[in-house]
Amino acid sequence: MGKICEICGQQTAKYVCSDCGKSVCENCFIPERWLCVECYRKRTEVPRLIQLHNTVPYKLFLAGFILTAIGSILIAFAPLFGASFQGGGFVWIFPFPPSSLGAS
Repeated sequence: MGKICEICGQQTAKYVCSDCGKSVCENCFIPERWLCVECYRKRTEVPRLIQLHNTVPYKLFLAGFILTAIGSILIAFAPLFGASFQGGGFVWIFPFPPSSLGAS
């Protein structure tokens, strides 16, 4: 009788994983990759850095970037819509009150 599978512990091991060296049975082996199911799962998991898009800080950064881009586009095209910049203006950094930037 041969070795028992080191993963399931039920069947006779017929293969050896090329990554970790465990003796595994047919059910716990991926012949296309020559890996046991545990090593194959580790290699196919999504890396932690790629999962960043699900985090709140990333979503806040993305929202801020988009709002900044939209604001820049509006400022660049404001003269085309008849906006005149003769007297001054104001900057409003939400949630703080607006601050004046000049008077005419």
